[in-house]
Amino acid sequence: MCGLQAREILAALKGEIHRHGLDNEIRIVQTGCRGFCAMGPIVMVYPEGIFYCQVKPDDVPHLVEETLLKGRIVERLAYQEPLEHRAIPHYSEIPFYTKQKRIALRNCGMIDPEDIREYIARDGYAALTKVLGGMSPQEVLAEMKASGLRGRGGAGFPQASSGSSRAARPPSPSTWSATPTRATPARSWTAASSRATPTACSRA
Repeated sequence: MCGLQAREILAALKGEIHRHGLDNEIRIVQTGCRGFCAMGPIVMVYPEGIFYCQVKPDDVPHLVEETLLKGRIVERLAYQEPLEHRAIPHYSEIPFYTKQKRIALRNCGMIDPEDIREYIARDGYAALTKVLGGMSPQEVLAEMKASGLRGRGGAGFPQASSGSSRAARPPSPSTWSATPTRATPARSWTAASSRATPTACSRA
């Protein structure tokens, strides 16, 4: 769930789930932004992938009763397709998302960004594990060159050139820092990305 009034909706959901004795069956996760800000607050129901938008705290009792207890979709809370004037209740069928291929933002709205276990469960740190597990510095640089990755600053320097210059210097202690404002065009990385995948915006 995300959006304005998210805390009130979160509290209402917890209260309704507890009232129905579902604490051990249903888990609530407060996630980062899903990007469809005009439709917030958003509540997702898994594993069905039901997408409820513009949810208000007063909607929560009906949502819990109909969807979580009875398995029914609350159509008035589903996304309303403006051209065909029909409800699209499933996230995977909403045009705003079907036209996207998320890479850096693939975890937005999918995980709790404050729980490192959820990030690891979605292959977080897989590349770091591969590097530390047996790659030489030369192999790392070769893979960076082959990838064509560029920095997120305005100049877009190849990451491999930065790594090569660093490798040529004598070893020294390294400091990691996050610079989310030096990001993609219009500085759009900011909170959405850093909340969804905090470590993805780190640079050496």
